[in-house]
Amino acid sequence: MIAPRTEGRKFIGIDFTKDPLPTGHFERCSFARCSFTRADIAARTFLDCAFETCELSMARITRTSIRECAFRHCKLLGVSFDHGQTNLFSADFTDCIMDSCSFQGIALQRTHFMGCRMHAADFTRADLGGVAFERCDLTDAVFEGCDLQRSDFRTAHGFVIDPEQNRMKGARFALDGLPGLLARHGLRVEY
Repeated sequence: MIAPRTEGRKFIGIDFTKDPLPTGHFERCSFARCSFTRADIAARTFLDCAFETCELSMARITRTSIRECAFRHCKLLGVSFDHGQTNLFSADFTDCIMDSCSFQGIALQRTHFMGCRMHAADFTRADLGGVAFERCDLTDAVFEGCDLQRSDFRTAHGFVIDPEQNRMKGARFALDGLPGLLARHGLRVEY
């Protein structure tokens, strides 16, 4: 059976925890001030969709495909992006709260993070090659076994990354980021 297709529709102020989002394929749709808190949005496809000021904390996205989507001013606490369709995952996150999100093992090269708070986010074994974390707060985020080659952390803060556990050739850091790279060695950087 072919999933229903919804194109170009605007969803404004809808609480999808009470009125579930129908299954199917959503293309070029916009979601503004909608609530998906703990909502089951599994097995859906979002292509070129925009989410503005939405609440998606703990949303269940098993087998959900997110491609070329934009999230602005959204709250996404504890979302397990690694449970979704991880192939072709691509999104822009701007000024979002993304504490405790999981991106384990996902190829994120076509993803951008700008001005996001990502406390305790889990990037274990993620491919972050070339990803920029512009003005992001990465306090307690986990980077283990990652490909961080050509990634840009120059304006990010709060991160602790072990260069011995990650591939980092060509990654960019500001001088302020040195303590986060040397923490494992017990070195204190003062300036």
